[in-house]
Amino acid sequence: SLEWFGRVSQTALGSRIIANALFAFWLFQGWGNDPDRDMPMVPKVIEANEKRLETTVMLEALFATKSRANGWEFFTPTYPFVYFLDTRTQRGHFDGFSRTLTKAPAYLKSVESWRATLTILQRLITRQGTRYPLVLVATAPIFGYGNIDNLQASAGKFLGPYAYDEEGWAANRPHLLAFLFMCANLDVVVLSGDVHYSFTSTASFSVFDSPFFRSVVAAFHGTSFPAQGSGPSPTHAFLYRSRFVQLNSSAAKNYAHTVLERVSRGGGSYGHVVRSDGIVREGFYERGKIRTPVDDPDAGRMFVEHEPSDYKPICVMRIDVNNPAINTPYLPQHNVGIVGITGRKVENAFLVAGKQHSARTFDFAAGSTWP
Repeated sequence: SLEWFGRVSQTALGSRIIANALFAFWLFQGWGNDPDRDMPMVPKVIEANEKRLETTVMLEALFATKSRANGWEFFTPTYPFVYFLDTRTQRGHFDGFSRTLTKAPAYLKSVESWRATLTILQRLITRQGTRYPLVLVATAPIFGYGNIDNLQASAGKFLGPYAYDEEGWAANRPHLLAFLFMCANLDVVVLSGDVHYSFTSTASFSVFDSPFFRSVVAAFHGTSFPAQGSGPSPTHAFLYRSRFVQLNSSAAKNYAHTVLERVSRGGGSYGHVVRSDGIVREGFYERGKIRTPVDDPDAGRMFVEHEPSDYKPICVMRIDVNNPAINTPYLPQHNVGIVGITGRKVENAFLVAGKQHSARTFDFAAGSTWP
């Protein structure tokens, strides 16, 4: 948060701790992720290291907070390429797109760092084409368990964002939506971990011409979106849709796994409609209509259809999680994720206690997983 950043960056101890940590990371891992790119830094780092007991100015200039804009991201030289997002050092501190709430959970990536990332991704996607999905490594899962996200958010209102790690993508909805808008009309595989339990989920994300979407287009000027609204006012017409496979594995078990496993129960296939007035309702986008449920005491659950122009959606998310016909449910054991991608087919399993567990196949070409 802005409050945390202000406290840490204004003290010599805080700045030194961050510089030392990033220096150690660069030396033992970051440099090896992209050695050609970082080669010019080597003589500077050697000199800063030799002088570190006399002065920390050089070391902090290289590694202190915000000193290397987007410098930690890299991609593998493979087909499909695997792009590793930096969601640690370029956090954004925004409520909407203006700096206001100093204690609000941070965006995992700032607007500025996203612009740099998109420049690289668009070049790589053009080279790779659509015969493979876009594969992203994100520290925390993007499409997780709604109940767990809600539990963290509820606790965060009273205890702040740090007590129960309220730092996931869902902790700041404008940031999550902006990221999903930028996934264009692509098929995306997300590899993640960090939360100390494992699962898989699938999702689709439908984008509509809304005031918020237009504000994202303005904030990310120069970025190529598959479609944009026309005319002076948003029409709330459907623009494009992206599809996701979320594969989350974790080598370490969560200390609160018993509670989290209980909270994660339920799921199946569910949808959320985010309206332009900020209201989030259960619902789906099917056959050109927004469908929302109504519980009738006599007939049971029914669905009402709305024209997008009347309902004014920003987006519609449809998520499958804890659906054993499609996904691997909540897995609390220590495990290693195994993934193979052949063309547009994605195969996933988890290695648990030396044995393969929960093998699943997701085929973007078939499309039946994403109604």
